[in-house]
Amino acid sequence: TFRMTPIYEANTKLIVKPGREYIHKSEIGNDILPVINNNLEEMLNSETGIITSRDLAEKVVTTLGLETMYPDSINTDPADVNPLDSAVLRFMRDLSAEIVRDSSIINVSFQHHDPQIAARSVKLLVELFKEKHLQTFSNPNTTLFLEEKLETYRKKLKESEDRLKAFKQKYKISSFDDQRNLLLDQRIKLDTSLKMAENRIGELQQKLTSMNMKTQTNPEDIPFYTDTEFKGSDIIDDARARLLSLQQRENELKRQYKDHSRMVTDIRKEIQFVKDFLKEQEALKAMALLQSQEAISITIKEQLSKLDKKIQVLDLREDGLRNLERELTISEDNYQIYVEKLEEARISDEMDRQKIASISVIEEAIVPIRPVKPRKKVNV
Repeated sequence: TFRMTPIYEANTKLIVKPGREYIHKSEIGNDILPVINNNLEEMLNSETGIITSRDLAEKVVTTLGLETMYPDSINTDPADVNPLDSAVLRFMRDLSAEIVRDSSIINVSFQHHDPQIAARSVKLLVELFKEKHLQTFSNPNTTLFLEEKLETYRKKLKESEDRLKAFKQKYKISSFDDQRNLLLDQRIKLDTSLKMAENRIGELQQKLTSMNMKTQTNPEDIPFYTDTEFKGSDIIDDARARLLSLQQRENELKRQYKDHSRMVTDIRKEIQFVKDFLKEQEALKAMALLQSQEAISITIKEQLSKLDKKIQVLDLREDGLRNLERELTISEDNYQIYVEKLEEARISDEMDRQKIASISVIEEAIVPIRPVKPRKKVNV
């Protein structure tokens, strides 16, 4: 027992915190609710597996040197056995990583006959473990991928902006609402004028029907007059004056002659002729007014048709504008998403370079003073 080589054990304690490494974020699209791994046991088992991996053990041995770690294995191992493989297996056998019960702490220990080498091995293992941890949970190609996607969406955003600007310049669009309100106001006024003209047409048609006009006059031969021209017509005014004069003359003759006298009969015939003339003129006036209102109605309908086409074209252009605006919004959203993701990736890369991880050392390894083997009292 007293002749056995003393074995020293260096220990360190690590605490595992749920950090950025355990938050899953998709490189594509926007993460509304990132997936967070809250399974502590799973995290601790994963970290323990990384610590005790062959890769880290080999790096520790090669870094410290095979002659320093296990010089006896160089000459004692068989010729067909690689000394490095043998040393790595010995290192993994002497290494222990245990999870402290009911905690997020991992206790890492390493045994070696040299207390200085035991402490150096544990410290180096922890540093290599942090690097391996960051490499495991990081993707070095993410930043490059995001930069390429960001450039693609920057071009799409520029194209969307140019198309929208060209569309507005082509159709001289300032405000669709103002243009539509202006066209709708014009349509309301035209529609009101059309209804008034149609009402006037109906009144004139009824008037002509009540007058029971029987004339052979061709409607195309009727002169086109307006209300103002008819009001100032000298023919009708003269006829009305003539009728009034004849009626006065009739009254005078009736006081001097009998009703069946020739003078009274002649004056009555002349009065009837003037009345017939006035009736005919009134009919012609009504027909002319009817033609005028019908022409006005046709003109208004044509204007309404053109106005409806303008409103329809405006609606189509507005749909085109809305599509371009939606396309621009989507391009802006995609561009902004990848700007944020690229910034996050760069921050993560910088944290990786500075070895900022969710692993913290709460108790560093120190050079052990007393050996853990052999346990002399127990053996004795």
